[in-house]
Amino acid sequence: MSETRMGDATVDLCGRCHGTFFDSGEMFMAAGIAADPSTWDRAETGGAVKEGALHCPRCDSAVMKAQDVTHDGKHVEVDRCGKCGGIWLDKDELDAIVAIGDALRPVVEAARAKAQAELEAMGTIDLKKSTVPRWKVAAVLVALGAFVGALYLLSRPSTPDHGPRTRVIGEEGCPCGCDRSAKMAADLRMAREAAPAAIEKSLVTIGERENVGYITERMVQHRLRLLDLSEELHVEPSSALGQVSRSRDRCKVATVEDGRLRVCPELVVHGERTEIVAGHDKLIESCFRLWLEIENLTGEERTLAPASIDGGAVHFPVSRWYREGGRGEAWNGVLGAREKVRVNVIGYIPEHVAPGTAITAAISVDALRLGASTEARAVIHLREM
Repeated sequence: MSETRMGDATVDLCGRCHGTFFDSGEMFMAAGIAADPSTWDRAETGGAVKEGALHCPRCDSAVMKAQDVTHDGKHVEVDRCGKCGGIWLDKDELDAIVAIGDALRPVVEAARAKAQAELEAMGTIDLKKSTVPRWKVAAVLVALGAFVGALYLLSRPSTPDHGPRTRVIGEEGCPCGCDRSAKMAADLRMAREAAPAAIEKSLVTIGERENVGYITERMVQHRLRLLDLSEELHVEPSSALGQVSRSRDRCKVATVEDGRLRVCPELVVHGERTEIVAGHDKLIESCFRLWLEIENLTGEERTLAPASIDGGAVHFPVSRWYREGGRGEAWNGVLGAREKVRVNVIGYIPEHVAPGTAITAAISVDALRLGASTEARAVIHLREM
């Protein structure tokens, strides 16, 4: 296996059979929404699951499940790991998956129209006066909102691609402008006198947002690129990455433990919206940050697989997890004997999640299962720092 760049993801490719292994969330990053499981894992594709024969390349001993995906004369047997959420596709199967997703467009557009009609029929609901239990109303709104959002993503015009597997982000991204990270780094490499102040400003901007739970894959990639540039130019950032100390107790919920691990979670979701950045409308994608405090209760070192999040109709594909307070390189999951670490688990949500949407998720860390509830935010509350 060797790493190769595919779209916005770095995936693992087998040099012998040319099969590809995608970590959780990487199919969406590699080939767009048509390749994301939320698109092809539908009733229309069959989706029969059976015992597989392949061992997960990431988890070694874990045997993957085989899932049949069939539609419009195309068939793919998807191998999925129940432990890390990774997906294995044989040679050319990604193209078939994307074709299946594209072929489902008329189906999902019809379902989208139906869901929108149901939302409009509901009219305005006054939760203060309604006799219907709030949790029932919230559940209906979450399900319909997430479904309509997912269909919106599938049907909206896409930015032209540079090849069949490249997803061009364009003006999507975050307020720090990290979707133009490579150009910024190239400009600063030429204008060395301006580099220290510009690097410092970006690191502080990213750090401030990270401190309150708004941190995305592109922000982390931008920070890593700027820190590499700092080393190249012999610039020493003075902001300590713009991050505040988290030495105080952060756990706001009861910890969960099983005698081997003790875990405390905090889930933050930011809804999709448009903001004015540098005088232009800019799409801020739905994204999440799961903060975890993990303590090894045993006297032996252990290695954890990346945490996974099950949000039901709302999907949480993990793009990376990394230790809090660091640069942002992916964590290898190694936990020393009696060691306690704090990590951020981040990713983009493929569905349109409107600000204010109630989110309930089940979190898996090793053998532990935890619950988390939150509400999608509409703005970044820097005062929470």
